Amino acid sequence: MARVLAAIYLTPDGLHVRGLANRTQLPYSVVQREVDRLERARLISSVSFASTRTVRLNETHPYYREVYALLLKAYGPRQVLAELLEGEPGIRDAFIHGSWAARYLGEWGPPPADIDVVVIGDPAPLRVDELEAEAEDKLGLHVQLTALPEQEWEAPTHGFTRTVRQQPLVRIVPEDDVG
Repeated sequence: MARVLAAIYLTPDGLHVRGLANRTQLPYSVVQREVDRLERARLISSVSFASTRTVRLNETHPYYREVYALLLKAYGPRQVLAELLEGEPGIRDAFIHGSWAARYLGEWGPPPADIDVVVIGDPAPLRVDELEAEAEDKLGLHVQLTALPEQEWEAPTHGFTRTVRQQPLVRIVPEDDVG
């Protein structure tokens, strides 16, 4: 149930049940059963049109904030990105920044519509694009991966780097640290 609930809660615009099955890589029948259970518990809501059922998180549920915070940490972008970036040549460090990092670190606000990531090192540009596309496919959210040389990260000369360094940061690589 957690994978289904996480996919719904971490996709603010909602998902069709078939898309939910694809995203979670679970059989359609299993997802359908879990969606029915979650809706009975009022953790999610659904709208049906013709043969299509779209499910969304229920922001009015009394435990919404707590459930959202738990799912964000247990199943969210940090874990997906850590798996994707682990062992990638040329990447020394990586951080999520922006609104998603702020939510992860406890700053309340609307669910982020995208995920901003900075990778430190010298990865191949084509590989950065591929990783970005893979992350978007797995998360169902727009992902912006920006590569910065170690020297720029350590001694910022560009406004972008200085701005990112002042924002909340969630370390991805190595994944056991939060920056």
